[in-house]
Parts: sequence; structure tokens; C-alpha cells
Amino acid sequence: MGMRHFISLLAAAVLAACGSDVTAPSLPGTYLLKSVDGAAVPAATTKLFTTPATVLNGSVTLENGGTWSADILFQLAGDKQTQVLHKAGTYTIDGTKVTFIEPGSAAATAILDSRRITVEQGGVQFVFEG
Repeated sequence: MGMRHFISLLAAAVLAACGSDVTAPSLPGTYLLKSVDGAAVPAATTKLFTTPATVLNGSVTLENGGTWSADILFQLAGDKQTQVLHKAGTYTIDGTKVTFIEPGSAAATAILDSRRITVEQGGVQFVFEG
């Protein structure tokens, strides 16, 4: 799974953590990544990149008007430096379905469920809370 798709997926999951029966303007705020594959962040994984990595933390900020930005902090195995991946785009809501759109990437979809969402993609499970 590429980093671009991974971040879009993270953003979708975080957005979905905002609550149900909402519209885009009512979702502003920051939502945090809580776990990857059942392990609390920081979480080691071999499924996200071609090199084992540790996802240290992540967040998505949702703005009024349907825009979002995401920052994910991670460290590849054997690398002493951390890396930040920043992504941004727009989102739409249709009932309990949220769609994240990032220019140049496939849209990612999440389902709203109170203030928590679990997303599975490519064999990896992400849990976010807002």
C-alpha cells in the first residue's frame, strides 16, 4: 500500500470518528489515530511499507466547508529520523458515509459510528477517535 493511499485512508477513518448524522460544516476539529492492527500507537507494522515501520502518531484536522489535512508521524526500521507525511483535500458526507478526496489519489470512504471508527484496508486495521 502506498503512503498516499495510506494517508487518504487515515483521513477517511478520522473523519468518520466525528459522529453520525452530521454535515460537513459541523465536523471541524482534530481527530487522533489510536491503534494500528490492534496495537496502540506507537505501533510497529510490516504491512504499510516495503520496510517495517513504526507509526508514532497521526491526526486529521477537519475544517468548516469540507476541507481536511492529515499529518502522520512514522519511523522506518533502521532509520533514526522520524518522517512526517502531510496530505490534504476535501470531504463530503452522505448520511453515515464520508468520502475523502485528495487530488491525484483515489477517494477513500469511511462509515461514521459515534466518535470511533475502525477501517480495514489491505489487511491493516486503523482505529481513530475524535
